Amino acid sequence: VTTGANFYNGNPVACILILGGSTTDESYQSLEMTIDRLGKYGRALLVSRGIQLPDPPPDVAVMATEIVTTTYRLSYFLHGEITEAYRAEAAYAMEAYLSRYAREIKH
Repeated sequence: VTTGANFYNGNPVACILILGGSTTDESYQSLEMTIDRLGKYGRALLVSRGIQLPDPPPDVAVMATEIVTTTYRLSYFLHGEITEAYRAEAAYAMEAYLSRYAREIKH
């Protein structure tokens, strides 16, 4: 979560392209493909830390990424950046969602 927030705050173009919202069906599909790819990276990271997620469907790693991305999008829309408060909420939301699969998740 922190790495993602730092990435977006350091890359204004990424904020516009990814967090700025979809305007067409194609841009929405592109956003969802990006979230899917990030979710797969997230799954690999969690597995490397000993956190085993259930096999899809549904892909809970992708769903957790969607939750965080939605929180980032709202922060970007309201503040033009990922604020510390929204970063903390994104971490809380992801941790709450994934808590049924792991007792101790570090963000």
